Amino acid sequence: MSHYPVEVQFVSEAGKPPIKGHIGKLAEIGFVMKMDVVHYFKVAEIHNAEIFFHDSKVPLRVRCKVIKTYDILEKLNKNEKVKLLAVEMHFVNMEPQNKKRLLKILGST
Repeated sequence: MSHYPVEVQFVSEAGKPPIKGHIGKLAEIGFVMKMDVVHYFKVAEIHNAEIFFHDSKVPLRVRCKVIKTYDILEKLNKNEKVKLLAVEMHFVNMEPQNKKRLLKILGST
């Protein structure tokens, strides 16, 4: 069973809705995701993320640092293209129990 795509959301300031995306590549060091909405992350920013795995109702809560951002043009058909935003993030000071859970999930993919 494939774990991808994995949903992720970033909790922003109080009163604002979370920023959502989908992780396409997950590794021990971090992840690469596509955004559901246009939101521009800046390199070196730190964000609080909640990662939702298919086999768990409890999200993995982690802090992430923006490493790189990508603008991607995806072709819908011959005449139509859509601009997607992708972001590479690395985990920052992950708690031991979260690291253990992540490694277990990565081992089962």
